[in-house]
Amino acid sequence: MFKCNYCGSRNTRKLSAIYDEQTSISYESGTIKGTNFRGRFNNQIIHQTNLARQIAPPTFPQGRKLEIIVIAVTSFVVALIIAIFLHSAILLVAAFYGAIAFCIYGIYKDFREVAEAKKIYQKRINEWYKSYRCSHCGNVFIGQQR
Repeated sequence: MFKCNYCGSRNTRKLSAIYDEQTSISYESGTIKGTNFRGRFNNQIIHQTNLARQIAPPTFPQGRKLEIIVIAVTSFVVALIIAIFLHSAILLVAAFYGAIAFCIYGIYKDFREVAEAKKIYQKRINEWYKSYRCSHCGNVFIGQQR
């Protein structure tokens, strides 16, 4: 245990231990039957205290590749409709290549942003695993050997 650097109390605990203790995950699955349908479902239910939500570990960065592709396809479809309406083959070709270029650029940029976010995430998650919370005053600090 580490001494709190704010109040001096030795009543401190690791954030990860508190988080694990105050978070529970339950699973449920079943079958739904109706007149014209039948299906199965699986649910994951996460129960957390307010403290567990406050001290939760940093979230892993997610990319936006699907969003980029959806925007490109949508813009291509709109351009296709306009090209058909205006009877313009040049506009159709330009829209097609523009959508492809947008996808390539967007995915490349997203890849770079996610790579940078992963570096930041790794630093933050390492700090989180080294962090302690004082049970007396609520101060959160990184435990350091002296």
